[in-house]
Amino acid sequence: MTPAVRILLLLAVAPACAGAVSSARHAFPGLSTYGPTGMVLVPTGQVVQADWYAAGLHRGALKSAIGILSIAEIGFALPDVYEEPNRRAWLDQSHGFVKMGGEFMPSARWFPGLAVGVENSAGWLATKAGIKNKDLEISPNMQSLYAVGTWWWSILSWPVEASAGAGTGRFEKKAFGALSFIPVTFFGNTLKFTGEYAGREGSIGARFALSRTLRLDFAMILHAIQNPGTRRYTITIDRGIMGASTSGPIWGGFLKGKPKESRKP
Repeated sequence: MTPAVRILLLLAVAPACAGAVSSARHAFPGLSTYGPTGMVLVPTGQVVQADWYAAGLHRGALKSAIGILSIAEIGFALPDVYEEPNRRAWLDQSHGFVKMGGEFMPSARWFPGLAVGVENSAGWLATKAGIKNKDLEISPNMQSLYAVGTWWWSILSWPVEASAGAGTGRFEKKAFGALSFIPVTFFGNTLKFTGEYAGREGSIGARFALSRTLRLDFAMILHAIQNPGTRRYTITIDRGIMGASTSGPIWGGFLKGKPKESRKP
């Protein structure tokens, strides 16, 4: 049994000892640094709602997406202009993404929101189209395919969200996961603490809900380096990151009234 299957089975039975599902499952999840809705690194089993846009900026990395029929999102993400100012990095790391999924049984606390997605870099698309560029370095992370499930629980009145999945590319054909909780006893509904890992990256941090559709992220990015000749890894602090993401109606959506999202982070 693979690690990904073990994690999914564990999380599937865990809600039996949890309280009612939190309304946080309906909140705007925020955008990840790689574009799709989710935490800082990990995509979640949610998509941008129909006829709405989402946009975000993490340090110098811009991304945006639109929701289609509440079952899919499509968008793009650009590399961090502070870390990668040269054109080669922009070709390698700029990418488009598509994610399909949603909450198919929202009233069932044991059933997760499910999603599958793909992230393709501009360089990967160029090679598939037969466009040759001598400055283009082919990377195994140029295309990432993944599947993820997200559960929402309430434990001791605190909303808890857990995601688990597996993927290729930047996920290195391994399982990834995220866990977050909102300590409503101390901070109300405005602050969510998060921890996650994906591939050889991880993060710990917090997400603030400044409004129903505006999220502010503060996180410390961690990196795992394998020790030569062993299976052990050394965890190092890579960098700190701050970002924000928001969502709103597009075109005539402004006439449809208030969003469904709550103020939960």
